[in-house]
Parts: sequence; C-alpha cells; structure tokens
Amino acid sequence: MDSLQVKNAIFYPDKVVILYKKEEITINVEDIDFMTYVKPTMWNKIFAGIGSVTATPEYLYIFLNKKINKRKMYSPKVPYKDFVNLPKYYLDHVRLR
Repeated sequence: MDSLQVKNAIFYPDKVVILYKKEEITINVEDIDFMTYVKPTMWNKIFAGIGSVTATPEYLYIFLNKKINKRKMYSPKVPYKDFVNLPKYYLDHVRLR
C-alpha cells in the first residue's frame, strides 16, 4: 500500500500530511524523532477516562526533531483497523503502548 488516509492525516512512505483546520502540515520522515501509538485496550481507555497521565487511545503521537509550524509533536487519531494498514516505515518505527 502506497498511502493511507484517515480523517485528519495522510500517511505516505516518505512524509505525513496532517490536515489541521484549513491548512496542511507536511512532515518528512527525516524530521520524525519517534512515534508512539496507544492501543485501544480496556485498561488504556479506563486510565484515559479517569484523567490519568496516560495518553489517549487510538492516537499516533509523532514527536519531531525540530519545530514544524511552531510545534514539536502532532497526534492524529488513527483507528486501530487503519493503524495495522500503515506503510511499512511507520509500523517499523512506532512504539506500541
């Protein structure tokens, strides 16, 4: 699969395009420091619901090496059924929680 489009992001093998309000933010894979995905398990949903420090399930947290559009982190929502279909680069470099 060459690319994957979810509601607020498009994942290409060489870049990610975040659809934010009325603009498109392009992030090259070279600018990505690391990524974390929070699986939608029962425990992750419970801890997120009670306001714990844990991250929200079904979000892919993309941390950057440098600021892009005044931010060093973006977090598009990626349902798990779409997450497993991401291009190979992203699946190899993501940390699951």
